[in-house]
Amino acid sequence: MEPDLVRRNLDLALKITGTAGDSLTKEYKYKILWNSFFCLESKNQKYIADFEKYCKMFPNDSVLIGRLYLAKGRHFVDKDLSDKAFVYFNYADKVFSKIKHLEGMCETYLRISELLMYLNDYSISEHYLTKAEKILKNLKNEGLNKKLILIKAYILNTHYKYGASIALLESALKYGVNKIVFEKKHRADLREALMLSYSYNKMYKESHQLMNQLINDEYKGNLMFELIVDVENKINLYKDFDAISEYEYYLKKCRGSNYLQFLICREYTNYLLSIKSFDKAREMAHRAYQLCKNGLSPFDYLNSLVLLSRADPSQRLFAITEYDRVIDEILVKKRYQQNNFYKIQLETNQLALAKVKTERQRNQLMWGLAGASLLSLIIFLIYRNRLFQLRHEINKKNQKSNARIEELLVKNQEIEAQTRKHLLRGIAMEIHDNVLNRLASTRYQLFKLHFKQDKQTLHEAMEGIEHIQQVENELRLLTHNLTNESNSVTISLLSMIQELIDIHHEVYDQEVEFTVSQWDWEQLPYDTKINCLRIVQEALLNITKHAKATRISIQFIHDTHHLIFRISDNGKGIEAVKTTPGIGLKNLEERAQMMAAKIEVYSTPAEGTTLQITLPI
Repeated sequence: MEPDLVRRNLDLALKITGTAGDSLTKEYKYKILWNSFFCLESKNQKYIADFEKYCKMFPNDSVLIGRLYLAKGRHFVDKDLSDKAFVYFNYADKVFSKIKHLEGMCETYLRISELLMYLNDYSISEHYLTKAEKILKNLKNEGLNKKLILIKAYILNTHYKYGASIALLESALKYGVNKIVFEKKHRADLREALMLSYSYNKMYKESHQLMNQLINDEYKGNLMFELIVDVENKINLYKDFDAISEYEYYLKKCRGSNYLQFLICREYTNYLLSIKSFDKAREMAHRAYQLCKNGLSPFDYLNSLVLLSRADPSQRLFAITEYDRVIDEILVKKRYQQNNFYKIQLETNQLALAKVKTERQRNQLMWGLAGASLLSLIIFLIYRNRLFQLRHEINKKNQKSNARIEELLVKNQEIEAQTRKHLLRGIAMEIHDNVLNRLASTRYQLFKLHFKQDKQTLHEAMEGIEHIQQVENELRLLTHNLTNESNSVTISLLSMIQELIDIHHEVYDQEVEFTVSQWDWEQLPYDTKINCLRIVQEALLNITKHAKATRISIQFIHDTHHLIFRISDNGKGIEAVKTTPGIGLKNLEERAQMMAAKIEVYSTPAEGTTLQITLPI
């Protein structure tokens, strides 16, 4: 159906329902708008504006407005704009929660859970999934129950709990859920998810049998992804199966989809490596890598880098370096999305609370004014002259009180904002300078074990676990610091610096010279010790990442009036690395300011860099 024809029919239907006087008018109006919306959604990009225009004709219909917000959120999900999608899903949640519309609330929670699931934020996704599940216990909606089960199964598969996923889907197909037996069109989606879970759990025979049923299912359309997964089932079931011809056939058939071609190349490469056809595997790995560079997701790009490192040893160093870079970008993006999500939730909650508070104050003011007016009238009739003077004094006092209250509120807000800013900045610095650096070192050390297969690997893995334990201790120390419990904790600065140098030498295999002047360094305050430790830790990581140095020198120098912390390397110099300071150098400057110390950086291209912090005593 053409979009223009849909609009003409929609306008005509709205005029007819608008003149009708029966009790079904509202239901018909909703169905007409909703069905027309989906027609326009599939044919024209202006469907959101069209649907919003029609919804404005019925401003008092909260259900319709909530559905509009849901539709907008889904639109932005399709456009990969998760921040905007969260905004409209939260709007829909507020509308449906206000009128206690259970079906709308449940669908909103499922949409948010699904979006967070695809963003790999499983903890918050499961939180919204639990809220939807509580509502569905008292709501018999087959479509929403099916969506809930599919999201649960996806999360279980992601956590490698294939047995639990299979049990959930088999139970839903056999017994239903919440006294609901699923219809054929919903059972087809559940069987599709069950087929994939069988395959992930290496139950190839059951997966292949279920795939044959799906092919003949009247409710299923294009099953290309499932057919690609089914090739692995056939490889494991039939000894003489020609997997190469099958993969080549699907490569030709899926030329219009980069994502499907990437999936085929990935599975094809793994198969070729298993049969030791290395030349063809190298070709498929490079093809998968090129497909991912043309706009696929970062996680697919990571998979292509792993394939490339396995199939082409000459590209292994490049693949490892690129893998680390992409992982860092994903972590930064994820933190940014989570922060935006929490910010949106906070803002919408604050707006809702402010609205409730304003309505309550307005009602209180109206009642107060009514009482004051009645009292004023009685007093006016009895004491006319006295009432006039009294009213003047009361108004004057009220103005002064309101002005004082307003002034205190403004000051309080400024103090709270400044305190929150310093607190968040301190947390960010601690996490960036200590925990993230430790995790990056441990991650790099453990990742190197992927290429080792000797007995020493176990010993190194245990050392990596000890490093993670140290990071746990650092996090615990940070939490003590946040709760003002760290003032009772004592630490040894020189011991911790030496431990940090030993770990650095073990992970990055760089020689670090550490010299200390004769002075009682342990008399330094706790905060100064922590800042010194973080400065050394950040400097070592920056040298390793950027300087390409072979020798590092750390000196703690004491003279009559100053303590000097000097860190030097023989790398390529800071000017050769970049011209603008990054977050690491900014953190070093702020930590120096916190100690009332002076920070200086000396760098010569190709000769190295020296970082010096001078602390007066």
